[in-house]
Amino acid sequence: MAHPPPPAPVAVVPAPAPPPPVSIPEPPPPKPEPLPPPSPPPPAPAPTAPSKTEELEREWRALQPLLAWGTWAAGDDALPNRVNRHLAAVEAAGAPAQEAIAARWFSGEVEKARSALRAAKPAEQQALARRIATWSDALGRSAKGVAAFQDVERAALQLRSEVELQLRGTFTLQISPVPYAQITRLLRDGKPVPFPKQDTPVVLKDLDIGDYELDLAHPDLGTRTVKIAAKDLLDRKTTRVSGKMADPALKVDRLP
Repeated sequence: MAHPPPPAPVAVVPAPAPPPPVSIPEPPPPKPEPLPPPSPPPPAPAPTAPSKTEELEREWRALQPLLAWGTWAAGDDALPNRVNRHLAAVEAAGAPAQEAIAARWFSGEVEKARSALRAAKPAEQQALARRIATWSDALGRSAKGVAAFQDVERAALQLRSEVELQLRGTFTLQISPVPYAQITRLLRDGKPVPFPKQDTPVVLKDLDIGDYELDLAHPDLGTRTVKIAAKDLLDRKTTRVSGKMADPALKVDRLP
C-alpha cells in the first residue's frame, strides 16, 4: 500500500511588530489664579487726649528738677507760683496718690538740704545757710495756701528758722565783773544755754548770735541782770560784760 505524500511545508509568516506606543502629551498645568489685591491697612486709631491725671504727672516731672535742692537755681521768682498752681490743681483733681507722692518728695528734699548743712565745713556754712534760706522761702511759697500741702509749708518754715541761727553767726562772750560773780542764768532767745563753769571771770566761745539774758550773783552785792540784743552782736567778734557788781548796772561793750 502506497503511502500518501507528506504534506507540503507551511510557510510561517511572522506576526507584524506592534506599532510604537503613541505618546500623548500631558495637558499644561492650569495657570494660577491671580492673587487678590492686598487689603488696605486699617486706619490708625485716632490719638486719645491724655487724661487729667497724666497731664498732672507729666507737669510734676518737669517741675521737680527746677525745685529740687540739688538742682534749684536762685533767681526764678516765677517758679514758686508755677509750682503752687500745680499743687492746687492736684488738690482740685482729687488725686490722693499724687498728693502723697509730691509730699514725700518735698520731705526728702528738705532732709537733703538739712543734711548738706550738717556736713558742710565751717568755712562753707554761711554761704550754704544763705542758699538754704532762699530755697526754703521758695519751697514755702510753692505750697502756700494749698491745704493738702500744709505740712510742706510748715517744714519749709522750720528749715528757714534752723538756718537763721547759722546766718547770724557766732561770737565770744567774756564775763569779768569785779570783784567776781557767779552765773546763775544764761538764756538765748528765751532758752537756756549751757555754760562750763559758774564763777567769773569766764570766756564762752562760739555762742550762736541771738538775744541774750544773763544773771550774775554776788553773795554780798546782790544780782545783776544783763541783756544783750542780737543786733548788738557781730559774727566772730567778742562782747564783754564788765564793771563793778556794786554798781546798779554792769557794762556791755564790744572788743575790737
